[in-house]
Amino acid sequence: SEGLPVKIIKFEPGIVYDIKEFEQFYIEQKATILGEVDLEKEKIKNWIRDPESLELPEHFQRLLNVSRNLRETFEGERPDLTDQSRSGYSMALSSILTSYNLFSDEEIIRIMIAQPRGKLRENTPEYLIYTLKKAKGSNNNIALLSEEEQKEIENLVLPKEIKLEEIDQKRLNKTALPTAGFSYC
Repeated sequence: SEGLPVKIIKFEPGIVYDIKEFEQFYIEQKATILGEVDLEKEKIKNWIRDPESLELPEHFQRLLNVSRNLRETFEGERPDLTDQSRSGYSMALSSILTSYNLFSDEEIIRIMIAQPRGKLRENTPEYLIYTLKKAKGSNNNIALLSEEEQKEIENLVLPKEIKLEEIDQKRLNKTALPTAGFSYC
């Protein structure tokens, strides 16, 4: 977005302000905590060059059928997200995937590249790695799933067949989605 237009109503070259005069307007910035990601940039570049050939994990496909929030985030259909930009959807998707604790870094990056509403051809290895690091860092500060909840989700997602009637969507969304806010790129 371009922002709002600015109209200069008075110009006085002799007026000089000291930066300290603006201290009352400062907004405290929280430090960005980054997680660890260990992937080769060249490997990611190859995936970006040919996103149609990417094979997504089978358990991701099953999880899309189980979690409405994940599916809507992946498809770019989340009106509740404050940041509706493509990078906002990339951040939301990577945050959700890291919270499940079911996916490797490589799998998450491939999913981000395949995301229809994501950055698409504008993806760079640096952007993808940084977004994943931010998601992993953010999830270090929130309560993730208990061991029991993690096993329950794994049992729902990792088996060959899923019976949708056995899934409590509200509980899945409550336990598997991060509750803390995200800072976006």
